[in-house]
Amino acid sequence: MDEELKRKIASVTIDSNEKLVLMTTKDMIWKQLNRDNLDIEKTFDSLFKSDIDSLSELYGEISGVVLNAIRAGNELQRECGILLLNALSTFMAAVQIFRSGHRLSSLMLIRSIVELLCVVNHLTVKPGDLKLFQKGHLKSTKCVTTAKKVFPPIGELYGQLSDNITHVAELHRSLNPISKYTSRDEAVSTNFGYLRASIWLVYVTAELSFFDLVSHHRYWREFEGKGYSFSPAEEVKSWMDTFLQGEYKDVAS
Repeated sequence: MDEELKRKIASVTIDSNEKLVLMTTKDMIWKQLNRDNLDIEKTFDSLFKSDIDSLSELYGEISGVVLNAIRAGNELQRECGILLLNALSTFMAAVQIFRSGHRLSSLMLIRSIVELLCVVNHLTVKPGDLKLFQKGHLKSTKCVTTAKKVFPPIGELYGQLSDNITHVAELHRSLNPISKYTSRDEAVSTNFGYLRASIWLVYVTAELSFFDLVSHHRYWREFEGKGYSFSPAEEVKSWMDTFLQGEYKDVAS
């Protein structure tokens, strides 16, 4: 064994019965970042380009709505715009680590996106809590309760991710290796399902929060000057059915 390799060794485990030597090195993180990730990402891109294209199109539209709200909105809308911009950044991080082979960790980030959406929905319907939020005293659990009433799919998604992903559950009891992509397996389908749902919910939330700043309303209609109702047109429902692959059909009916 050469001296350079000896210096890199972090641990060695020898199993005489299995005739196995397990060795770890001190540069494993750099190898993952500079070698393994690149190979994994190539397999991802070759298999799932159309999926990312679909997500990217909606991501771009939402980014325009959010940036405009930060620029031209009132104090509440600017605060909500910053929250949603952070949600979009977290979404990008989820896509990136999923692309790099992390099938479980990406889902944990999606849950944090949904929590941000809960806060935005709460502030939108309860603007009197803005000062409480700015002081750091607004509890996220209170916001989740409000969001469920504003738009039930947000609460549904939050519950799924909290029960199955964020808290230690069945998925955490299985090995989740960082490996190349070879097919659209269950983990891939699950990730894309949650990515589609979360980016769609960002748009639905943004349109409601910035209703007066959006020129074309796809999902929300003003209800006799007293509030807003979720009321997508038939062509929008058709798009939802395709994009969300049949999920949340009942909410659009």
